[in-house]
Amino acid sequence: MHDAGAYENGWRYVLISRLRGENLAGSWARVSPAGRERLVSRIGETLAVLHSLSPQPLADVPLTQPDP
Repeated sequence: MHDAGAYENGWRYVLISRLRGENLAGSWARVSPAGRERLVSRIGETLAVLHSLSPQPLADVPLTQPDP
């Protein structure tokens, strides 16, 4: 985790490192329509949970730099 906070409009954010693996844009064409639907649903649910989190418990977590 690199940072967390709130914008002036009240929206919260969490800045994290990119995970290793294939970019979704590169693999999207190989995903079935049902798989795409599941992915979009899970991504939306995950984002909703992240947006609901308070960053306060992470206040003491040191910020790190991404790997080169």
